[in-house]
This record gives sequence, C-alpha cells and structure tokens, in this order.
Amino acid sequence: MLAGAVETGSAEQMVLDQLGPWLSRPAPGGPPLPMPLPPHAGPLRFHDRPGAVQTNLRLARRAPRRDSPEWPAAALANLAFGGMFSSRLVDSLRERLGYTYSPRSSVSHASVASQFSITLDVGTEVTAPALVALRHELGRAVALGFDEAEVEGARRYALGTLAFALSTQAGVASQLASLLSTGSEPDHLSRHAAGLAAATREEVNRAARTLLSPVGLTAVALGDASAAFDALAAVEAAELV
Repeated sequence: MLAGAVETGSAEQMVLDQLGPWLSRPAPGGPPLPMPLPPHAGPLRFHDRPGAVQTNLRLARRAPRRDSPEWPAAALANLAFGGMFSSRLVDSLRERLGYTYSPRSSVSHASVASQFSITLDVGTEVTAPALVALRHELGRAVALGFDEAEVEGARRYALGTLAFALSTQAGVASQLASLLSTGSEPDHLSRHAAGLAAATREEVNRAARTLLSPVGLTAVALGDASAAFDALAAVEAAELV
C-alpha cells in the first residue's frame, strides 16, 4: 500500500517492476473462501493448567461484517460495553470489583466473517465471581441498553480514534491495507465515519441485543481446574477438557 504525493501510474509500475515476482495470484476460477464452521455454543470448556495463578477467560461469537448496515451501531455497542477504558466492563470488573486489570471486548474482521470477543484474565480464586459479573453486565446491556451519554461517549471515541488513525500518511496506508486485505473497498472509511455519526441510541441498543446476548456465546477458560473448576461449574454449565 502506498500513500502520499505519488503519481498513481508510475508508482504502480515501480512496485510491479520491483515486487512483481513476489505477488501471489489466485488460480483462475478457483473456489471462494469457505465460511467458517458454526460456532460452538455448548457449555464453557475449561482447559486445565495445573498451578496457574490466573484463569484466562475468552468468549466469542460472530459479529456483523464491515459491509453490514448494522456494523456502525454494533461498533458503538462494543465500545460502550468493553472496547474503551470508560466502558462498563472496565468500570465493573476492574474499577469496582478489582477482578482483572484489563478486561476488554473487541471486534476483528476477516475476509469472510467477523468476530466479537471478550477477554478476561482473572485471579484463580475469583474465576467464578468474575464470570458471574461478566454475565450480569452482558445481561444488563441487553435488557436495559446504553443511555445517551454512553452512546455519545462511544461515538466521540470512535470518530476521534478514526481521525487520529488517518492523521498521517502511514496511518492512511495501514487503514487501506487492512480494508483491502479483507475485501472491503477504500470508501468504507468515509461510509463508516458517516454511519458512526448517524447511528441512533435505539440502533445501538438493537445491535447490543444481538452482539452482547449471553445466550450462544462460545466460552473457553484456561486455568487451574483443581482450584477453580468446581466453583465455576456451580454457576455456569461447564465441562473439563
């Protein structure tokens, strides 16, 4: 990806002259990339790591793709829930309860699908309470939604970080490379900014009801089963693997 005061034709030819032999090209008529397998939505899977002082909790589900009309509202719902430092997840699990230092939620985009994920690394002794608190925050977001101040805070953060990311030529190149590598067009940047600015509180809360629903999340834990599994299994359907 090139960004800057360059003449398109000559810059493209220069790259092809120097790097042409390295370029990979799909086979003519090759099959499209397959969709990922359906997510596992059964009991939480607990993987034993004897002696671990922390439990690593990961929860995930499919998310709206970048080209989905629901993506701007879902992006704001993710930020308000756990995608920025002033989010509910940080306020609850870090600031008020002290269960973890850096709880977060995020959305990642690939060529054929996108993923919403939640990351918690907690002390072994608070594995079960931390998961209960997380499930509570998910349910609260789905049932009650986010208020206007939360939505506006997420909107300012999203638009501000996007503007900052595009403030240098290197940033523009990185953003465009990310888009093109996953099949999105360059005009997504302007369309996404407009979508973030226009998304209403009602649209954000509607997106939250799907994105943040505790039902159907794939859940995995890695930790000391002898110290954490029994308490966790008492509050969550879980299996030791």
